Order: sequence, then structure tokens, then C-alpha cells
Amino acid sequence: MTREPAETAFSVSRRRFLGGGLAAAASALPCFAQEKAAAPTKSMEFKRKIKLGVIGNGGRGGWIAKLFQKHGGYTLWAVADYFQEVADKCGDALGVDKARRFSGLSGYKKVIESGVDAVALETPPCFIPEHARAAVEAGLHVYMAKPVAVDVLGALQIEAAGT
Repeated sequence: MTREPAETAFSVSRRRFLGGGLAAAASALPCFAQEKAAAPTKSMEFKRKIKLGVIGNGGRGGWIAKLFQKHGGYTLWAVADYFQEVADKCGDALGVDKARRFSGLSGYKKVIESGVDAVALETPPCFIPEHARAAVEAGLHVYMAKPVAVDVLGALQIEAAGT
């Protein structure tokens, strides 16, 4: 009489191993397909690039600007930050002309007036309602990071600007 080995909690049969491995691989496929679909390809051609202004060029502002640049459908046209050194550093990294690097509390107005099609607001949230309202009134598209306001009044201003 032949005795079959008993399965323990640590033993794995070939069937269990292959079944588990195939299930893991199959579950990962949609993730890879989605990432590939979202990434721009070299064959993508844009008839017209969007002129983008980035307001707030600190860590997150510089990072998001590089993502827009990597996409390929945008021209980084103007930058603004409270500190001129930060605007210059970001402008150098992105190839923005020195004449379109602005600083100070009113730098956002200069970006809006510089001929951009859209702005990305990466400023502290206490400034976003004012900056967003000005950009929308100028007819620009606005990309905002959350939170878009620090209080209910600011959130209502954002809502009013969008309607």
C-alpha cells in the first residue's frame, strides 16, 4: 500500500503554485495596461500646444510643471512665485523666458496677463480663491491643487467663479 504525503500548512502542490501565480499575474495586467494607456506616446502630435502659466513654484509647483512639460501638449509660458529666486530657479529648469518670470504677491496677475491659455495654481490654499477668480474672469482654464480654500467663504468663491 502506497502512502501519499500529507499536505501541511507549509507545503505547496504544483497545482496550487501555478494557480496562485497565474491569478496574481492576471490581476496585475489591468494595472499595466492602464498605465500604458495614460502615458503619452511619441507618436502623439499636437496641432497647438497650450500655453501654461504656473503660479507657485515651490516643490509641488515645480513638480507639476515638469509633468505638464513631459506630457508634450503644453508650453510652459510663464511662472510666478512670491520669491524671485524660486521663480528664476523654476524658470531655468523649465526653459521659461526671463521676461515671463514674476514674483511678489501680484505676480499671479502678470502671469494671467502674459498671454497664457491656462494656469496651474500651486500656491498656499489661502490664495487660491483670489487667483482662481482672476484667472476665470480672464477666460483661462484653471488647474488647482487641493485644498482649494481654507474656509467656507473661500470654497464659495471658488464655486461662484466656476458658474
